[in-house]
Amino acid sequence: MAELKNSIVKSNESAAGPDAVYYQFLRHLPESCLHTLLKLLNNIWTTGDIPPSWREASVVPIPKPGKDPFDPSNYRPIVLTICLCKTLERMVSDRLVHMLESRDLLSKSEPNLVASTFEHIKNAKINLNTIDNLNVQCPPPWEEHNIKFDISLRKQNKENTSEVAYQKEFFRIKETFSNHYAVFTDGSKLEEKVTAAAYFPEHLDRSKATRLRDGASVLSAELEGIALALTEIKKKLTKYHKNFVIYSNSLSALQAIQSKSFKAIDIRRLYNLIRKFPPYVHISFVWIPAHVGIQGNENVDKLAKAALNRASCSVKLICWSDLKPKNKRLHPLRLAKKLGC
Repeated sequence: MAELKNSIVKSNESAAGPDAVYYQFLRHLPESCLHTLLKLLNNIWTTGDIPPSWREASVVPIPKPGKDPFDPSNYRPIVLTICLCKTLERMVSDRLVHMLESRDLLSKSEPNLVASTFEHIKNAKINLNTIDNLNVQCPPPWEEHNIKFDISLRKQNKENTSEVAYQKEFFRIKETFSNHYAVFTDGSKLEEKVTAAAYFPEHLDRSKATRLRDGASVLSAELEGIALALTEIKKKLTKYHKNFVIYSNSLSALQAIQSKSFKAIDIRRLYNLIRKFPPYVHISFVWIPAHVGIQGNENVDKLAKAALNRASCSVKLICWSDLKPKNKRLHPLRLAKKLGC
């Protein structure tokens, strides 16, 4: 069931295939229907009997801008296949990737580097050990985890919602987690300096902040803050508490965790931390807006910004994906300087 739900979460808002079934329909299925759907997909996988409709597709010609619309060669075909078929394909793909990596059948030197990024790194003569890309185990995609997500505050339009209204909504959500131990996390970036922090309101001495390697992305910082929180919870708090709630103002970070984007090393590392928790521990991730007067969020923001003044970084490696957005225009010498090589 975990694999099916994860495959649906990973789906985008693409158009429906010939059966006119959209992903939104799958996302809103109740638990009983998901179990029925899983039985159907398992039966297809076991028997190898592919429904004939899955072999069909709708082809939609999209005209290329500025081209003669009467010339057939000036159209780009878009192929729309069955959403259920693509859902099963993602499930199979995740298992194949896990099997290949767990049996060391994929290259260890550059498992995730796209060719252009890797070429820049080689030209700059950078040691791959400075890039956080190697030997991070991919968690089994079929595992269930005691984690939940609440991004309901996203429904509020920030431009039309006052700080007081956000605070009221936060306290409403906080009340539903009244029996949870709360932690706030954040990431901060100033020019090339990047930091992350985890704030523990009930135990201030457990609050942590760290400086990442210069040039890391804000997303990496946000995920590092969550990693700090999980590490501290695992070390010292699971003996006394069973339920935890982590408040983060990074929607992209929570969505990446929820979708189990195991191509990202940071997500793998987080799930490897989560896998070590005792089975009685439950963790909820809640999105909250930044800079609307939520005290825990304001405090962790100050903690992260204060760490920007630290002379050295604690996280020595930089994630390869942080180099991707600029790889097309990043000269090898600039890349080497960015990595301190």
